[in-house]
Amino acid sequence: MRTRTHEKKSAATPSKFWIVVVERADDAARRDPGLAHVHVSITIAEPGPRLDSVWERRRTKSPGVWGPIRYDLMDRRSFDDRTTARHHRQATIDRLTRLGHAVNGNSRVYRTYVLELDGSQRPEHLGWLYVGQTSKTFEARLAEHLDATNRLGSAKVRKNFVRARLDLADAQVIFDHEEALMTESRLRVRLENLGYSVEGGQERYDRALAEE
Repeated sequence: MRTRTHEKKSAATPSKFWIVVVERADDAARRDPGLAHVHVSITIAEPGPRLDSVWERRRTKSPGVWGPIRYDLMDRRSFDDRTTARHHRQATIDRLTRLGHAVNGNSRVYRTYVLELDGSQRPEHLGWLYVGQTSKTFEARLAEHLDATNRLGSAKVRKNFVRARLDLADAQVIFDHEEALMTESRLRVRLENLGYSVEGGQERYDRALAEE
């Protein structure tokens, strides 16, 4: 008896990909109160009526979650393969993150901080300081430094901490981690130029010195 074999047809590979940016309409945390929290993803729906239709269905399915498509923030080019599209998706995420948008659930921001250490250990300097940058609250980061069991803390801070010197830190909120590292190192260079002995801020220190 002859039997018939059915082969499952493979789904057709999309010929074009685009990067879509959609504003969230819910209460998702923002990094900057004036800038939207956005969702960035890859789509096979061409920007325009087709893409609008896709996201209108999603708004109907999940009321109150999705806002408008942010065509003003999008790269309108199409890409021939998903690997290239993934690369440009990440580039879009990085660009919008640097601008201050919260993207795909990431609402992290960075700030620098300064800690005063026991200046008697460095009498030849104006004082002894530790500089850092963190996306955590200052209180949480300080607690890590002072906790002997926490490997994220500095032993020099734990043994020599005197008080916080946030008056010496940069006041601005920083949206990009690389820029936070540079700001931290620039802060170290600036304080050293004032005559302080400074710990921390070493990750981009050579580049910060080169800017002098």
